[in-house]
Amino acid sequence: MDLLASLTEALNRWAENVDLLRLGVVGGSALAVFLISLVIAWLMRAWNDPVKRRLDAQVAEYEAAIGAVTPDRDPNTLRLLERLGQGLVPLDARKRGRIVIKLTQAGFRSNRAAPIFFATKIVGMLVLPLVVGVSLWLLGMDQSTLFMLVGLTLSIGLLLPDSWLAKRVRKRQTVLRRALPEALDMMVVCVEAGLGLTAAIQRVAREIDHQHPELAKEFTLTMVQMRAGLDTKTALEDMVQRAGVEEIKSLVGTLIQAIRFGTSIANTLRIFSDDMRDKRLKAAEEQAAKVGNKMLIPIGLFMIPAFLIIAVMPPIMDIGRSFSGGF
Repeated sequence: MDLLASLTEALNRWAENVDLLRLGVVGGSALAVFLISLVIAWLMRAWNDPVKRRLDAQVAEYEAAIGAVTPDRDPNTLRLLERLGQGLVPLDARKRGRIVIKLTQAGFRSNRAAPIFFATKIVGMLVLPLVVGVSLWLLGMDQSTLFMLVGLTLSIGLLLPDSWLAKRVRKRQTVLRRALPEALDMMVVCVEAGLGLTAAIQRVAREIDHQHPELAKEFTLTMVQMRAGLDTKTALEDMVQRAGVEEIKSLVGTLIQAIRFGTSIANTLRIFSDDMRDKRLKAAEEQAAKVGNKMLIPIGLFMIPAFLIIAVMPPIMDIGRSFSGGF
């Protein structure tokens, strides 16, 4: 009994001397690291499953053989984020539709993309402030500055996924925009050779798959929708929504008008191709004309000061030496 009482008294004295705030921070950090380690170990175990890899390889080969377009998916690595984000997706159909369109334009066509995206935002909003807060606390920063920086990192963690998504959308649209002229010229050749619009889209998608895979995926998905019974107008408009590129929108509008009024698709494509080539030439000329203005800043900051130093400094030094010698 005396030993138990002594142990209890020692524990009470130790608890009084311990900073509870520091203990909570350290304990929470250790718990977070432990949970993250468990998740990583579980994901690595699922990823290294040989049976799953063989099944995925066989399914991918079968889908490639029939020309199907499969959604972006990785159930082993993203299942946890998907479960976390199921309750975070907006219930409003309009807001949810805007997010789905952005994700599709970024190349994420899976139905799981929206839950994973929102889960990523929440994880970033929680993990980033925790890491920054613990790091700054260990460095001994005062509480007011610490809370301010933690709040700032919380905002960054919340907004960073949106910024990354917008950047990915712009990058993919640039890739599609650059790939369109080559695909359009090839489509003109296919249509003039006697192929229909669906067959021409399929042939172009197969030919540009290695050089321009993103545009090939869009063409392949459009072709699959047409073969599945979706009317041409709706399938082409879906491609416009998935791409979000103004040039593709103009092309689809031209094709829909040609189909509606019964005009030659080959002539329509050739005229559109020539017009697009002229626009590209004008855009290149505009970019070339702007080079001179863009060069003014580096010339003024770097080249002119260096030139003045080389040209003016020797006479100034000679004048200084002459005056010093005179006195």
